Amino acid sequence: MKRVAIFTVGGSPMPIINAIKSENFDYIYFICSKGRPENASERLVDGEPIKEGEIIIAKETGLPKDKYEKILIELEYVDDIDKIYEYLETDLISRLKSRFRDEETLEIIANYTGGTKSMSIALALLALFQEGWQLQINVGPRPNLIKIDSGDTPVLISKENLNYKRELKYFDILMKKFYYDDISERTSEILKNRSLETKKRNMLLNLRNVMKVFILWDKFDHNNAIEMLENLLNSLDRNSEMFECLNNYRIWGKKITGKIKSSGYCKVIDLILNAERRVIQERYDDAVARYYRVIEMMAQIRLKNEYKIDSSEINCNEIDVLPEKVRNYLRGICEKARDEKGKVKIGLVGDYELLAAFDDILGKFYLDRKKYLLNALERRNNSILAHGEKPILKEEFEEIQRIFREFILEGLKKIGVNTDEGLQFPRSLKEIGFE
Repeated sequence: MKRVAIFTVGGSPMPIINAIKSENFDYIYFICSKGRPENASERLVDGEPIKEGEIIIAKETGLPKDKYEKILIELEYVDDIDKIYEYLETDLISRLKSRFRDEETLEIIANYTGGTKSMSIALALLALFQEGWQLQINVGPRPNLIKIDSGDTPVLISKENLNYKRELKYFDILMKKFYYDDISERTSEILKNRSLETKKRNMLLNLRNVMKVFILWDKFDHNNAIEMLENLLNSLDRNSEMFECLNNYRIWGKKITGKIKSSGYCKVIDLILNAERRVIQERYDDAVARYYRVIEMMAQIRLKNEYKIDSSEINCNEIDVLPEKVRNYLRGICEKARDEKGKVKIGLVGDYELLAAFDDILGKFYLDRKKYLLNALERRNNSILAHGEKPILKEEFEEIQRIFREFILEGLKKIGVNTDEGLQFPRSLKEIGFE
C-alpha cells in the first residue's frame, strides 16, 4: 500500500518538514498559492530563498522532483473556501486517480497545519468526505497565537468522530420530513463500511432498527412494526430515554391493532397522522387520498360499532328488521345494485347517507356540511390518484385539506373521540432519546 501525503503550505514550512522527516511517504501533494515570490507559498516548496535563513521544503527534506507535485491556488482565491474546495475536489482528486489508477488501495493523509485558514478548512472538509482518508495536524509548543515552535510532531485527528457528528446532523434534517428510508439505508452503509467504537455502533444499530419500525408502520404494516418494536425494547435499558419514548409508541401501536382497549377510532387517528406526514413531504395527492380514506373509515367504523352494519357487505335480505327510514333508503340501493348473493356495497357518500337515515349525530353533521364536502370530494376525484389525470397543486390542496380536516376533526369530536391521543412520528433524534 502506498502512502500519500497532502499538505497545505503557508508561511511556516517547519511543521511540514518535520512531518515529512518523521514519516515515510511515497508521494506528496503540496497545496500552495502562486503569484509573486514574496507573496506566494509555492516558493517555499522548491523555489529560491529571498531572505537570509529561509528554509525551502524540498531542499531541507531531500525530496526529489518525481516524489511530489504542487496544487497551485491563485492568490485572489486563497481565502475563498468554496473556490479552494471546488479546485481540490476536481484537480487534486483527478490527479490522484490518474497517478494511482493501478493501485487498489492508498493510504492518504491530509495534513492541514499550514496554509491560510481557508486552505486548511477546505482540505479538512475534503478529507472528511472521502472514504479512507486520514486527517493529520502538527502539534507542539505554542508560546503565542502566531505559529507552532520547533519540536512539533504530526498527529492523526479522529475523523470518525467528526463524520459521526456530521451524519447525525444530516439525519436530523432528514427526520424533519420523515425521510426514514434514507436514514435506514445510510446507517446500514455506515455500519457495513466503517469501524466504529462499540457505543456508536450500537446507537446506529438502534437508530436503524427504529427507522425500520416506522417504515413498516408508515406502510400500514402495524402488526410487524409493533412486533419489531417489542424486540427492540427488550434490548434497551428500561431507564433510558429511548426506551421511554419508544414505549409510548408501543402502547399507541397496540391501541391501533386492538391489543389494548381504545375508542375504536385509533386507526382513523393514525391515518390522519399519516396524511399529515405526506403534507410535510409535499406529496399532496397522497395526502388527499389518505384524508379521503379517513372520512370513509370514520363512517364505516360508526356504522359497525353503533348499528352492526358492515357497509362493504350489506345483506339486502336482512334489512326488514331495520328502522323504516333506513329500510327505505337501503331498499332503493338494493333494487339497483345487489349482486347474485343479494348483497350490496356502499361507498363514502352512501355510508354517511345511511348514518343520516339512522338520525346518527355523525350523519346529521354530514348533512350540514354536505355541500362543501361533496365539492372537495369532486376535486379529489380529479386527482391522478383517484379518477383523473392531473396532480393536485399546493394552492388547490390547501383548500381541500381545510375542508377535509375540519370535517374530520369536528366529526370525531361530535362522537366523543379524543384526537389528541395519537402520536405523530418523531421529527428529530432527540425525540427518540438518541444521544
